[in-house]
Amino acid sequence: MNKRFMILIIEGLLDMVKQQRATAKMITIWIEILTLILAGDGIINMIMLSIRQRYREIGIMRACGASF
Repeated sequence: MNKRFMILIIEGLLDMVKQQRATAKMITIWIEILTLILAGDGIINMIMLSIRQRYREIGIMRACGASF
């Protein structure tokens, strides 16, 4: 009988899996950071747009003595 056996070195396999997990974790972290930055930029832009649209109204109210 001619049987073939494959010998796997577990340490090498574990190192490869650890490296892949670390890479996936880093990619996930960078995606999260980018998402937070873009979300913050969107929120700031919406606030600035709201202020810009009400610019005259706010100016008139302040001229009449309103405080913000």
